[in-house]
Amino acid sequence: MRNLFPLPCVVIALNSSAAPFQNLGFDEANTNHVHFAYIPPSVQQHPYGYGPIGDLLPGWQLFDGTNQFKTLGFDYDLISDYTSLLSTNYPGSIFPIEGSYALRLGGRADLSLVQTGDIPTDAKFLRYDFTDNPFSVTINGVTLAHNFGFLSAPNYRTNAVFDISQFAGQNVELKFKLVDLGPMGYGNLGYLDSITFIPGAPAPILHIQQQATNITVTWTGDSSITLLSGGSVAGPWQTVTNASSPYILPKNSTKLMFFRLAVRP
Repeated sequence: MRNLFPLPCVVIALNSSAAPFQNLGFDEANTNHVHFAYIPPSVQQHPYGYGPIGDLLPGWQLFDGTNQFKTLGFDYDLISDYTSLLSTNYPGSIFPIEGSYALRLGGRADLSLVQTGDIPTDAKFLRYDFTDNPFSVTINGVTLAHNFGFLSAPNYRTNAVFDISQFAGQNVELKFKLVDLGPMGYGNLGYLDSITFIPGAPAPILHIQQQATNITVTWTGDSSITLLSGGSVAGPWQTVTNASSPYILPKNSTKLMFFRLAVRP
């Protein structure tokens, strides 16, 4: 008679850990393998070179059409190819870098920046900062609608905000594509930085534009946002009655006006 022994039951748990997006601010670059160009001591020029894209742009893939980049410029300024990771040491840029690095794309016809990862479950919006030409954003092939706002001087950085609530908690392909604005833009050139997932509603953004005879005040946000005006930056502030974006008023050179936004509870 055979003795039957119970066999141990082994359960193998497959690793389903999240794969969060990385290097959204482009500050995780490893510059140890950058090949710097030789610059004679008599030439006053900043150091520049190129390196493996996996080191300079970890987490991201960069394409020109279907051709994938293997290397990337570092503080590079070749007139035929502006695509480069820029450091805070890069001179002459009007784009102030947050953190250590920002990305500049340009000089190619069909540039796109791609990464696959998990969007946070509480994410409602995606935001990025840019200068010169903007970037379209697609998630899993769906092009997202955006709002543009302006950050105050001296930054001169524009931010774009996208509603991504339908993708919250999903593993997705996120793609940034440089938009060529033609004669209205800056050629095929754009600076990108500070990609951020935002839970809930983002802070409203105020933009004031002076025209020949009018001043146009626009802002982002919903009906809970109230426009306030005052005669000085210290106030007192008063609610602008029945104001909605865009709010247009005639230019009066004899009267100085300041605007700000308030959020009603």
